Amino acid sequence: PAMDMLGPGSHFYLMECKRGIGTDYRGTEAKTQRGIPCQKWAEKIPHKPNYTPEKHPNAGLEENYCRNPDGDESGPWCYTTDPATRFDYCAIPESAHTDTNSSLQVKHIPKALLIWPGCNAESSEFLSLLA
Repeated sequence: PAMDMLGPGSHFYLMECKRGIGTDYRGTEAKTQRGIPCQKWAEKIPHKPNYTPEKHPNAGLEENYCRNPDGDESGPWCYTTDPATRFDYCAIPESAHTDTNSSLQVKHIPKALLIWPGCNAESSEFLSLLA
């Protein structure tokens, strides 16, 4: 995995924007387009999910982040914490970035935390995390 390529003190940047229908989106949006908090993918209340981290280990179903594990044409979605609304779509900005190789940008920049604003081709918005 990409984490194995990072050495101590390195950082990696997860794209906070989506490309296309967002099947490779790995950002941290955790609420629906209507502002309802997302249910954690591993939880069974209030909704029993069809998509779980165990059944889909490569779909990035961490925490309660919006994802698109089924390739839904409408983009990333999540199960909601509202018992009356099983799931809803998330408002994820579209990236103008055209690199189709990977949504994970790996940089070896020790002792630096960077957040690049925007979702355009010049400066995609990235979430910086310590490895």
